[in-house]
Amino acid sequence: MLVKEFFQHCGKIAPFELQENWDNSGSQIIFPDCSVSKVLVATDFTTQTLNEAIKKKCQVIVVHHPPIFTPLKSLDYSNPFHKLLILAIQKQISVIALHTNFDATENGMNEYLLKELGIKKTHPFLLQPGNYSKMVVFTPKSHTEIIRNALCQAGAGHIGNYSDCT
Repeated sequence: MLVKEFFQHCGKIAPFELQENWDNSGSQIIFPDCSVSKVLVATDFTTQTLNEAIKKKCQVIVVHHPPIFTPLKSLDYSNPFHKLLILAIQKQISVIALHTNFDATENGMNEYLLKELGIKKTHPFLLQPGNYSKMVVFTPKSHTEIIRNALCQAGAGHIGNYSDCT
């Protein structure tokens, strides 16, 4: 199978049109005409994830959280994240993200979790596109709860009847 065929199959499992409008599911790094014999599945694209893929000779990494969320204007090898992207490119490892499209799809992440918890009566919960913004904040571990609490007190983290969602 070629990477482009594998990518199409991912789109059948978790259709990309189901992703939220702020999301960036799909091809993050793609080598469409490369052959696929091994795939690594992970939650995030990290140094450990990439090293494992290299060690196991994987041609594709499928992650839940897209590593590239905003357009890149340049790649700087001294930036650890950029270095990670460059290494994946050098090793010709494709990276595909299945995020909110996999959350929302039938038999996807949310449905799997509900079944594992023994919950049988369910109905879809979809955010209304355009009403929410995603915020990513990097903070020292010692300040995480302080910042999370401040964000929630300022009104962040409210989804329907739920509060403090972070």
